[in-house]
Amino acid sequence: NISLNQDERFWPASLSKMPTIFAVMKKVEEGEWKLSNELVLFTEDQDARFGELYKEKPGTRFTIEELIKETLINSDNTSHKILVRNLSIKDYNDIFEYLGMEDLFDENYDITAKEYSRIFRSLYSATYLNRSNSEMLLHWLSETPFSDFIGGGLPQGVVFSHKIGEEYKESVFLDSGIIYIKDRPCLMTVMAEIKDGSGDVHAKEIMKELSKIAYEYVANN
Repeated sequence: NISLNQDERFWPASLSKMPTIFAVMKKVEEGEWKLSNELVLFTEDQDARFGELYKEKPGTRFTIEELIKETLINSDNTSHKILVRNLSIKDYNDIFEYLGMEDLFDENYDITAKEYSRIFRSLYSATYLNRSNSEMLLHWLSETPFSDFIGGGLPQGVVFSHKIGEEYKESVFLDSGIIYIKDRPCLMTVMAEIKDGSGDVHAKEIMKELSKIAYEYVANN
């Protein structure tokens, strides 16, 4: 375990979508929902900041599986809002209590790299969701097209199951996930706050350099 400023807090941006997906999949596991069940798009769900579902007409129906995949793969804000609207506070609290992550969010809703990394550790170890569902989510997370942060420093063909977050208003850029190095998978989380105007360009440079160093260290030692 190598860490630097692991307890610094950052605005989570789209990383906050992962607890929602955990809550949804737990309801599926417990038989309350099915992946084939449909949820309806409301006007208040439409969010153009990330994804394409906001272009659909209110009243459009999507299966829960479609919404999960849009949230994980394309980080779609509209699909995430549909799911959140159909969950309760208890659904979220159950996750945090089970995983001992009551301190994931502080009073400002900020997170740390140390605490957030436990979400992907739980997925990899299947400690909250069952093995089949954990692996299914990790597979979908490997299909995201957002590969310019940590993924930028990895060799072509290396599987990286991860979630990114970026919020220009807060000047934060984040990436977290499992790098499937042969026989030595590792978990990497990078959170950066950059306020000098260089935005995601500088963040991509930092994360590319860090992931390249991490990959070479783990793969060759």
